[in-house]
Amino acid sequence: MMLYRCNGCGRKAFGKRKVCPSCHGESFGEYSTGENVPVASTRLTVTPAGFEDGYELILAECSGSKVLFRRSGE
Repeated sequence: MMLYRCNGCGRKAFGKRKVCPSCHGESFGEYSTGENVPVASTRLTVTPAGFEDGYELILAECSGSKVLFRRSGE
């Protein structure tokens, strides 16, 4: 998984940012976290209209950042 790190203060973020909320720096670098460490997950079998049936929501911790993502069905 790719995360972003502020080149000024080192704060990590999931997703690109224009400005660092800690030091207001505008320069970021990408880095790979390697493996995801799952914290919790749940499988949705009944979903709202317009969403595919049977997907999984996963909360994972990556290098100290918590990330929520969706994994499609089988």
